[in-house]
Amino acid sequence: MNRTALRCHVLENAAIAAVLLFASANTWSQEATSQPASAATQPAPAIATTQPAPQTEPSEKPLSLEPILVNAEKRRQAVQDVPQSISVITAQALRDGGVSEILDASMYAPNVNIAHFNNRRLSFPYFRGVGSGENAPAVTTNYDGVPQLSFRTTNLEFLDIHDIEFIRGPQGTLYGRNSMGGVINIYSNPPTNKFSFDSSTTVGNYNYFDERAAANFPIVTDHLALRIAGGYSTRDGYTKNDLTGHDVDSKEASFGKLQLWFAPNDQFDMTLRLNAERDRDGDYPLGDLAAIRSRPWHVSHGFEGNSLRDVGAASLTMNYYTEYATFTSISGYTYWRSQDLTGLDYTPYDLIRRQNRENENDFSQEFLLASPKDRPLALNDNVKLAWLVGAFGFVSDYGQDAVNNLSPALQQPVSQVGSLAAINQRGIGIFGQATLTLYDKLDLIAGARFDAERDHAVLGSFTEYGPNPSLIPSKTFNNYSTQWGLAYHWTPDLMTYATAAQGYKAGGFNASPLAPQFSYAPDSNWTYEAGVKSTWFKNRLALNACYFYTDWRNMQLDNLLPDGSAYINNAGKTHSQGVEFEANARPTDNLELFAGVAYLQSQFDTTIPALGINHGNDLPFAPNIDWNVGGEYSMKLCKSAQAYLRVEEFGSGRYFYDATNLASQGAYAMTNFRLGIRGRHWNVEGWVENAFEAHTVPLAIPYDRSFAPSGYVGESGIPRLYGVTLRVDF
Repeated sequence: MNRTALRCHVLENAAIAAVLLFASANTWSQEATSQPASAATQPAPAIATTQPAPQTEPSEKPLSLEPILVNAEKRRQAVQDVPQSISVITAQALRDGGVSEILDASMYAPNVNIAHFNNRRLSFPYFRGVGSGENAPAVTTNYDGVPQLSFRTTNLEFLDIHDIEFIRGPQGTLYGRNSMGGVINIYSNPPTNKFSFDSSTTVGNYNYFDERAAANFPIVTDHLALRIAGGYSTRDGYTKNDLTGHDVDSKEASFGKLQLWFAPNDQFDMTLRLNAERDRDGDYPLGDLAAIRSRPWHVSHGFEGNSLRDVGAASLTMNYYTEYATFTSISGYTYWRSQDLTGLDYTPYDLIRRQNRENENDFSQEFLLASPKDRPLALNDNVKLAWLVGAFGFVSDYGQDAVNNLSPALQQPVSQVGSLAAINQRGIGIFGQATLTLYDKLDLIAGARFDAERDHAVLGSFTEYGPNPSLIPSKTFNNYSTQWGLAYHWTPDLMTYATAAQGYKAGGFNASPLAPQFSYAPDSNWTYEAGVKSTWFKNRLALNACYFYTDWRNMQLDNLLPDGSAYINNAGKTHSQGVEFEANARPTDNLELFAGVAYLQSQFDTTIPALGINHGNDLPFAPNIDWNVGGEYSMKLCKSAQAYLRVEEFGSGRYFYDATNLASQGAYAMTNFRLGIRGRHWNVEGWVENAFEAHTVPLAIPYDRSFAPSGYVGESGIPRLYGVTLRVDF
């Protein structure tokens, strides 16, 4: 063995031993100290994630871009052949970027903004300015084909994820209600015929610790396989309470996933998935917006609370393949419950405490009948048809029990104000879509869907003296939506397209008894899009671009109430338009580059004095420009090991926090660095996020000036974070 080979051999074995020793030591340490954390010291989620084992020679990446397949149209297609604006974050990209949650992933997608609190159950996706806060989302998140009917389970820890699809624009035909802004599809790594194991361990500042692992067990080759994954993540808070010296926004999470795949023959397969997550977080680090900006990551709270969330999910996917069609059934169940205890005045005086308990049970069932797997129906030599019809049904039961306890210093006639809500939703949808391909060049696309929904609610309130009268409303919502498009494949590497798609969001009921109205009406939009998708230089460069125009009617708008809860009403007509551009390149075998940029112009087309909306105001969380750019350069150290440097920058133009446009987050940019060494079965890297510590306030809400002199409360974004990640896989 020559000296170079000997160095590689020693380096590889030393790294694997270090990873295993480090992981076992930290696991023992966590178990030995796993007492429940106090509200002031609770920890939080991660920055690194796992993914499929890398290729045999990780230092030898192909010179061309790897093909990417998506399920955007509920059939497997190359992303470059789908006439829609889609950003795909692959398993390799998740690993290379250290992505562990949906907020991190969204930064790689133009015109995608996740409005988020530190509390992980409050994450609100906005695509091209279309989104919503409380109640049902306007951008639906699907985990392994199961829609999340509540925004409260949008943000779950990424564990053993294969890829993420950000599909922009209305997806009403195939995905139904609440996808008028777009869809986020998240897919797990499937069980396979090969035994594998991968693990990542990360430590960083703020006592950050994260451990994730996944193992695949082939039980009967080609017939039965099991995949198990689990993780634990914790950190101290970023924000200090100057009154107590405690950090208030700590985080902690435990999470797991089990997948069982069974295929008795070539015609049938089924996958059972079980997921669970347990979050134990600290309090909201909210403070007066002006004070937060003058002293980031500092608050003065007279009361320190906490936020708890438990999520459980199960799904069963079954496929039956025939020569003429494929039948798919996706059954999903999601349960979540949360409990928040927080001070609502965000001052040193402990004037209002709020305890909010919520829970929801969701069941969904989808049946799909589609053209045969991986091939359309050939009508003749020059005409092919890809088709799909389906039916979807759901049941959702939501409950809330919230109470505000008021200090005598407020001199209110009551010391306790509470609300109770139970909202039950039942819905069905019938849909179909077809793509007619002529001469392997021209695709003609048409789709339609009908949705019907029945909502029933019991809405009540109480004080310490007893309950107040309840409202028991019921409403029915029906909608018919369509989608049209055409695409022309000039060459195998160049496609242009134009589409028109309709999105729809059902109406509903406001849970708070203080809302000026107990219900709100449906809203809808039409989006017109034209784009080009292309690859160049023997698939070393991919360039995609599009223009879109969205006409949004009867917009559902979030508003804040004095008790800290939100309600929705309808705010008339808006429109937005813009362009999106994405590029990925591998100019050499040791250099990868990516970039994305979006320009957005949005505005309200009506004036509503009661809501503080003027004609021409921008939509909330709709920056006029956002971008991402980065690259990774690698260098061989020896045959089986390489060093690499990854640099990324994510930026955003100014955006407003609400429809009044009275407060905003200014333009900013964040820069990340990763430096490491990788071998065949191991990886060691150091990383820095927000290296130059740009201070942001990602989300702020209007608030009573008695408690917030600026008229808004907000919380600081991430500070500078740094750490080390060790990975092993085989």
